Amino acid sequence: KELPFHVKRYEDDNPRVYKSIPISFPSHWPHDLNYSARSSDGRVTFEALPSDAHGKYCALMLLKAGDPLAAADCDPDLLRSYFEKEYP
Repeated sequence: KELPFHVKRYEDDNPRVYKSIPISFPSHWPHDLNYSARSSDGRVTFEALPSDAHGKYCALMLLKAGDPLAAADCDPDLLRSYFEKEYP
């Protein structure tokens, strides 16, 4: 039996790793939206999804595997500095 669709698999030529970050947004922001942003240099993609009705979010920073910010032992101050510069 022939299927009504065709599947084409592509090689992943842009693999990413992620860091999860608990985050809260200002109380006057809507708490039922997903937020997404890219850094100015394309180095990081930031995705935040609501985790409750009170403004707490589960955020993910998507980075290339070789990026120093993706390292397990990355200095938190370096990560915060980059985050604050790119996502004021």
